[in-house]
Formats: sequence, structure tokens, C-alpha cells
Amino acid sequence: MHKKRGLYMSVLDQVLVTGSYNSHTSEYVFDVQSAPPVANTLPDSTGASSYLFEVLGDRYAKDAWYAFYASNKIEGSSGYSFEALGDRYAKDSSNAYYAGKKIAGASSYSFEALGDHYAKDSSNVYYAGNKIIGASSHSFEALGDQYAKDSSNAYYAGKKIVGASSYSFEALGNGYAKSSGNTYYMGEKVFNG
Repeated sequence: MHKKRGLYMSVLDQVLVTGSYNSHTSEYVFDVQSAPPVANTLPDSTGASSYLFEVLGDRYAKDAWYAFYASNKIEGSSGYSFEALGDRYAKDSSNAYYAGKKIAGASSYSFEALGDHYAKDSSNVYYAGNKIIGASSHSFEALGDQYAKDSSNAYYAGKKIVGASSYSFEALGNGYAKSSGNTYYMGEKVFNG
């Protein structure tokens, strides 16, 4: 029996993984439908088992015991409680993860992905797995196009936009945003109102 999805494929009693690579500007992923006829076996060192193996999406997979990211075992993970959340975020009963790496200090119980590589738990806000110092998790919201805001500040790609009014801040699309008559492109002010 074949299960075909994402980077992983379970064939009888083996777990196979297709290839992926990064260039300087893009990430290329070959799924099993478009991969060459020969796929790579997950390294024996991962200990992946085809028993209860499941592809979760977003380069994550799990078996009965562990979770995996891009064919690498996530040390200390719990396959039983592991779930992919989107935007490369995931969590299990003990930890939260970004791109397969544990996020130090994150509360898995309250952890949630917000979109655009933002996430939060009951105390902190994160961008691409890194804590955003000073951001309020209680009022934080992702707006799209890598923009976000909380009750005090606006952010682009996890960095505070100096001088932007959180109250009137809104993402417009295609990298643009506006706030109190000012226009921003990719987090930089391009027009003063």
C-alpha cells in the first residue's frame, strides 16, 4: 500500500522521502507525484517506523513515537501528541516548534499559529520561531503580507514599525500598509500623510 503526500511516502514497511533543496531566493520541493521513480529512504538514524506513519503537511510527519521535519527526527518530540499548525509551526504535549526546532520557553498548551510566520502563546509572540520582545500576546493579530499589530505597535516581518499607529494600522496587500495618513511598503514609510 502506498501513501502519497508531501515529502514522505510509506511503502510497505519502509518510510521514503523525496528530495528538496533551497536556492538563495526560492525553496523547491519535489513531492512523490513528481519525483523520480526512485525515492530516498529516511536515514536509519531517524528510527522512522511505517507503523502509524502519517504525513501532516508543511514538511512535518510523525509515526507512533516521534515527529519529523524534512526527513529529520525532531529530538524529544512526541509522535502521539504532535500536530502541525501551519507556517512551519507545530506543537506536541510538551513543546512548540518552528521548522523542526524547539522554541525555547514557548507554552505548547496555549501555542497557536496566526499566519504569515507569526505565532503566540499566553505570554509571548513569535515571528519565524523567534520571540518578538515587547509584543502583547493578548492583543496581537496577524494582518497579512507579514504585517501584524498589537494594542501598542505595528510590525512587519517581526520588527516594530517605528512611528506607526497601531489603532489605525491596516495591511493593504502587495506589501503595502497604511496608518494615520502614512503609507508603508514592506514595513518602510514611503509616503507621509
